[in-house]
Amino acid sequence: GGGFHLLTFRNIVIFLVGFGWTGITGTRYGLNGVLNLMLSFGVGALLMFMVAGVYYFLSKMTESGTFNIRNALGATGTVYIPIPGKRSGMGQVQLTAQGSVREIEAMTDAEELPTGTLVKVTEIVNNQILVVEKV
Repeated sequence: GGGFHLLTFRNIVIFLVGFGWTGITGTRYGLNGVLNLMLSFGVGALLMFMVAGVYYFLSKMTESGTFNIRNALGATGTVYIPIPGKRSGMGQVQLTAQGSVREIEAMTDAEELPTGTLVKVTEIVNNQILVVEKV
């Protein structure tokens, strides 16, 4: 899932790398054994938490990709397939909703709307058909 996972193989390897290289560097520069051990443990733990945090926040940056027709309410678009007037039939409109261009079935209360007419979505019927009006 998308939870915060601290004890994973990746994070244990990150801890060991940070612990090891800090220990080697501390020994090289003559740090006291206990101080070197504490510093190495701290650096390893810090790196482990940082990497776990990065992966946690990256997992939160996802989208479902499921289109919600309610997001089309109030949007403007153009008639793609002519729409008969007085809700006597359906045509299609092309509009941008949720960051992508979609062709959705539509009807109108006004007179017939030919291809290329600029329209605005005013209502949604049966959670699948748009009601549009000329802009």
